[in-house]
Amino acid sequence: MEILMKSKPQTVANVNPGPMQKYHNIHAGKRCVIIGNGPSLNKMDLSFLKNEYTFATNRIYLGFEKFDFIPSYYVCVNPLVISQSINEIMAIPSPKFLSKSGEKFFKPNSKLHFLDSLNQWVFSEDPNKGIFEGWTVTYVCMQLAYYLGFSEIYLIGVDHNYTAEGKPNQEVVANGEDPNHFSPEYFNTGTHWHLPDLDRSEQGYHLANLFLNNHERRIYDATLDGKLPEFPKVDYREVFLDPTKKEVPPTVISAGLPDETVIDNSDDRNYKISAIISTYRGERFIKGCLEDLESQTIAKEIEIIVIDSASEQNEKSIVTEFQSRFDNIVYIRTEKKETIYAAWNRGIKHARGKYITNANVDDRHFPSALEKLSKILDEKEHISLVYNDVIITTQENANLETAPISGYFLFSDFNRERMYKNCFIGPQPLWRKELHAKYGYFDPFYTSAGDYEYWLRIAKSEEFYHLPETLGLYLNSPGSAEHRNQLVSGMEQYHAVKKHLPEGYRSVEELRASLEKNITLTDKMSEYIFQIGDHFKKGNYSTVLDTLQRALNEFPNHPVFMNIKGMLFMRSERYEEARREFASAHAISASYLPAIHNHAIVLNHLGRSSEAIYLMEAILKSVPNYLPAGRSIIKLFFKTKQDKKAIDYAKKLLEIAPYDYELKCLLADYYGSKNEFYSATHLYSSLLAGIPDFLDVQEIIHNNDWFPNDSVKTTELTLSEKFNSIVNSENVVIFLKEHEKWLNEDLRQFVISKVLEAKTLNLPEVVTALSNLQEYIEHHIALQK
Repeated sequence: MEILMKSKPQTVANVNPGPMQKYHNIHAGKRCVIIGNGPSLNKMDLSFLKNEYTFATNRIYLGFEKFDFIPSYYVCVNPLVISQSINEIMAIPSPKFLSKSGEKFFKPNSKLHFLDSLNQWVFSEDPNKGIFEGWTVTYVCMQLAYYLGFSEIYLIGVDHNYTAEGKPNQEVVANGEDPNHFSPEYFNTGTHWHLPDLDRSEQGYHLANLFLNNHERRIYDATLDGKLPEFPKVDYREVFLDPTKKEVPPTVISAGLPDETVIDNSDDRNYKISAIISTYRGERFIKGCLEDLESQTIAKEIEIIVIDSASEQNEKSIVTEFQSRFDNIVYIRTEKKETIYAAWNRGIKHARGKYITNANVDDRHFPSALEKLSKILDEKEHISLVYNDVIITTQENANLETAPISGYFLFSDFNRERMYKNCFIGPQPLWRKELHAKYGYFDPFYTSAGDYEYWLRIAKSEEFYHLPETLGLYLNSPGSAEHRNQLVSGMEQYHAVKKHLPEGYRSVEELRASLEKNITLTDKMSEYIFQIGDHFKKGNYSTVLDTLQRALNEFPNHPVFMNIKGMLFMRSERYEEARREFASAHAISASYLPAIHNHAIVLNHLGRSSEAIYLMEAILKSVPNYLPAGRSIIKLFFKTKQDKKAIDYAKKLLEIAPYDYELKCLLADYYGSKNEFYSATHLYSSLLAGIPDFLDVQEIIHNNDWFPNDSVKTTELTLSEKFNSIVNSENVVIFLKEHEKWLNEDLRQFVISKVLEAKTLNLPEVVTALSNLQEYIEHHIALQK
């Protein structure tokens, strides 16, 4: 097609032909506009575009005549759009940046540049080395804008709102007019295009926002009625159409500091500690969190500040009830959701305590925890922050005395250099409020590593103190910010380190290489353990062996390394050698439970089951909630035909850990092996209700490299496998009819999947039974309603 234009705009970039280096910082200190292609463009007065530096993308050429502009720079990385728009792209007079995959369609041209795509989460500072596409061409524009030197970036037409349905990044064929872009012909009938990936593009935008703010650049969203939540929003009319505001910073409409409502029933006493609770969808935790803080030995010296970040759940009524009983609670609710670090900042600004702690809503403290931590700060005036060790659990709202223990975070003593390698401050530190007057507040652009960035910031000059006591309980939850998206979390940590690189280092990689060479003995031990664990989980056993040998050369009698060596022997079925290592580790440290547990396991392999049971019972007598030993002894009792003891232990442990899926799977498998389908299926049903994909979870457990117990990787068939192997179509029908009164919908789906896998069954007969059962279930649901 022919591109129509009324006049050539003044701001088409006039750059010299040559490599990409020619573009570096040519617009230093200027502002630019990145133009998305959303339908909101049709509602805007775009006359200002002629006078701005602009980046435009993809099929923007469809709007050149309508909007009366030509972009300063054109960008396209989508292979479908490139292949469909070769002539139109070549007709654009601006410098063009395209994906390397499109190079085959074009002849060499001084204004045509091809970008290598990086297969890693980065914000590229130098496009000569490649760019990360970030699931949206807008993210590519942001990287180019940075390289060209722009200090302010404005977005328009980035509506971030699509009506199209389907899987992200799926290639589809358009049908009818396009409602998702400024032109109904953008992707017209028959055009192939990729569905957007809004979730992952938001992750890219978050990384861009974080990077640009750390480099004193700013990005604003001037889209009219846009749905993108990441960037501060401004009114494009004020920024671009009001001549009196041309050199004035834009008025931010929304910048992550929403209005707040405060309910304060606390008195004016002098508090020692202000505990900040940030909650969003935390209704199931908030009661336990408040009880935990009010149970502290110095509770009367603690001010509790709850920041409700626009949660749609019922936290407010729970906090209000506590306010009726206690006079030290402040409740603050924001109108819009904000990051946890923005919430902490809000709480700190309200705080009256001398010291601050982040009371994570799902963690718990031992009663004397805050008293012990504050005593350190009272007595050691040169210490600015104190941190402690914690117990790890996977059970929500666990009781401190009986919480199932899945591990410990035993942090290293404070070391400035090691801070650049990883964050070892722990989840429950206490620090002096006065630090914020000196160093500022947490960076609200972070979502999971803002505390790490702040500790790096203040650790350059301040002293931290490690109190080597387990004073709290840490919930290891896959739903937490640090676990939800580990790519974003990892990139945030990387940029936090990069932001605070010590003098003399040019990159994070150079710094970390130096740390490897100069690591202290204590830190070296921790580093060995980390490396061995990482390689073990990845199955790199030869590397594990090499690293372990180096560790043993330096720490020949360390029970952790002896335990790992025993695990390697056991994996190779060298059971007697494994037993000697575990026994030695046990002799050196009678409290190191993993070695004692593994000692029991290997004794069982050697046919010494009575000794194995004795050791496991000794563990559980001293630490009743040590689940690994509990699970092992149950399996061992089943194996030695002591079924009653196994069931008694399982029931006892389920009282401690009622949501432990492996315990339920053990019992379900046992009942299944005895053809007690009612009990077995009931247990699986309870699992399905809470963990719909529990079969995948079970498979992970059965292949867990860190638990080298062959009874976990049992050769016995699980209930589901037995269901396939032992029943015929007649038995399936009988089973369904017998249990239709209590078989719920989740379990019905489970049975269907098992039936479909069992190809020898008479499927029509089974399907009829399932259909009858479905009618029964629907009838029952209707009656209940």
